[in-house]
Amino acid sequence: MKKLWPDAVRAWVGPPWRIIIPLFFWVSSVRVAEGFIDRTSLFQELVLVIYAVGIPLALWLHPKLKEYAIGFIAITLTVCIFTPLAAMGNAHFFPVAYCVFLIGAHSPKRLQRFWIGWIALGTLAATAANLYGRRLIDGIDFGLEDASIGPLPAFGSVIAIAWPVMGFFFLLGTNDRKKREDQQLLIERAEMAGAVERNRIAREMHDIVAHNLAGVIALADGARFAAAKNPAAATEALETIASTSRDSLKQMRGLLSVLRDGDSRADTKAPGASDIAGLISEARRSGFDITVHGLEDLPTESDELYQFTVYRVVQEILTNMLKHSRDKRGVLRFRSIGNGLVLSAENPVARMPDNHKPGYGLIGMSERVKAYGGSVATRTEDGHFFITVEVPND
Repeated sequence: MKKLWPDAVRAWVGPPWRIIIPLFFWVSSVRVAEGFIDRTSLFQELVLVIYAVGIPLALWLHPKLKEYAIGFIAITLTVCIFTPLAAMGNAHFFPVAYCVFLIGAHSPKRLQRFWIGWIALGTLAATAANLYGRRLIDGIDFGLEDASIGPLPAFGSVIAIAWPVMGFFFLLGTNDRKKREDQQLLIERAEMAGAVERNRIAREMHDIVAHNLAGVIALADGARFAAAKNPAAATEALETIASTSRDSLKQMRGLLSVLRDGDSRADTKAPGASDIAGLISEARRSGFDITVHGLEDLPTESDELYQFTVYRVVQEILTNMLKHSRDKRGVLRFRSIGNGLVLSAENPVARMPDNHKPGYGLIGMSERVKAYGGSVATRTEDGHFFITVEVPND
């Protein structure tokens, strides 16, 4: 669909309605106002200039100025009450109605009552100026003749007709505000969902790649040193490397299939508590001396997601041990607490620098257990690294 005007023009003046509305007001009201003004009155001439120039500018610039534009229109129309322009009640309907729409659409809620009250009183004051202009303030020429309509019908029409119409435009404005707020909320939710999904993918990628690569590196180092003295051990290490790599590739393909098609998750069984023994065996095959306590406390009867979380926590603990343990040994303990589980581990580690920050693995582990209201605590003491992970399952 072809645009009404080019983007270069839109950048300067905004969308078409930003120009059409002020032009409509100028044609329908300003040209008529010239016939009401006493050209010998400097005050009335000044008010006409503000009325003719200021209100169209305020209508044009209101998306940027918002509250200032609304205030300017309200004050200008209030000043018009003290000039013959007050007799143009019908001509003022458009800027007043649009101003009420802007109040509903853009004004802070704390100021909406103030502005609506001002405009409501302004309509009554304009009616009073039409009825009693010369009588209210002696010596000031309003340029108005005594009205032929009685006060009761005049004020009654304002309250019964004008105010409900203003209320309708206010509701249009509040509806426009709600649509914009709902749209912004949808955008924020989409951004949040995207961030959550990116974090989830990052955790899965890290847990699969980092753990298996740590094992492969440890095995490769062992095979390199054993190749000359113990070819059989080197061959076994290479076979384990191949097996670990194939398993890593399988897990990666499973993750990619889930990302490509969400329904594939149902066809891929997530690892659970019963697979943790395999992780420990892999670590031992990599040449890591690990002592395990409380393996019988693993939550093999818990739901699949909880078991998967525990599996990933153990996987990350073993990965960190393989990467950072000073002499390739460590201790891993499991302890059940109610329906939950506490995991603790320790291993000798080289001195950490003072500015050391937790890596993606620990961050991902914390995010996983926080979903269950759990916690991760780490400390370094006497050359040993300690980690305690609590994973409730209420």
